[in-house]
Amino acid sequence: MRACVHCYSPFNETSPQWCDCLRPLRTLVCPSCQRCFCTAPLPYKREFWAAASRSLREAPARFAHDGAAAARQMSSMLAPVVLVVDDDEAMRSLVACRIRGLGYRAVTTGDPHHALMMARSRDVAVVLTDALMPQMDGRELCLRLKATEEGAVKKVIVMTSLYRARRYADEAVLRYNADAYITKPIDFRQLSELLFGFVPLEQGTALAS
Repeated sequence: MRACVHCYSPFNETSPQWCDCLRPLRTLVCPSCQRCFCTAPLPYKREFWAAASRSLREAPARFAHDGAAAARQMSSMLAPVVLVVDDDEAMRSLVACRIRGLGYRAVTTGDPHHALMMARSRDVAVVLTDALMPQMDGRELCLRLKATEEGAVKKVIVMTSLYRARRYADEAVLRYNADAYITKPIDFRQLSELLFGFVPLEQGTALAS
């Protein structure tokens, strides 16, 4: 149970009612006062989402798209696994949700050291990592992973919001052994094309727009 930021009434997040606000990230509506917490203080929202279940954090309704991609999501456990690494919870949840909508499985972590261990799993086909993180640079994560026998075959996509020049893309590929480089905000059409090129899905899993 959670307490509403406005009226302090407890409400059950397991049966969420999502707001209709025109925002990139929607929030829940309190059943008592019928107010959402889009305008709640940032610490409240951070604490709420940090404690929320993964199914709630990564619910398609949270990201306010039409749900068509989610409807196409494959339930088969044979789908390739994409590991999303980003210290920004909202970003990794959004990306994971869209990747699942394409038909892939997605796992997430905000800890690059944990990601390095997760990426060595034979189930992980692609690692999508943020370039700049406080504990370990995402490019360094790529370099370390590619230096291992089990990680050398993994495809790594580095994403960043700061470095957009072509020379940074070349550096990511040539110096850090990344397989691709993508800028934020993420162009999901470009991301879907990269994923499909690295680990194609079965016919019928169309690329999401």
